Amino acid sequence: SRCDREYHPFERASIEKFITRFWLRMEIQGEPDCDDIIAYVDRLAPDAETFWVALHRIGESKDLIKLFKQSAREVVEADGRIAAEEFYWEAKIDEFFATS
Repeated sequence: SRCDREYHPFERASIEKFITRFWLRMEIQGEPDCDDIIAYVDRLAPDAETFWVALHRIGESKDLIKLFKQSAREVVEADGRIAAEEFYWEAKIDEFFATS
């Protein structure tokens, strides 16, 4: 959400939606603490290695791949414009999971 140096409120709302969908899909008991999770997300600044490791872990589950791709697309499109950096990373995500 910050790869274009802007963190739009609609991007944040898309991330909150992802958290809820993830919680339901993984059948995690209780309610997600969205405030704490979002506070953690706000501090994230993953490097490329962390990003690729995360993609490999997501790739272990077809359900997570679908959820992640849908949610990533929503975050990219949330603010009504797609910056070059966002387009690049969305394409890399699609390319990575193309064989999954």
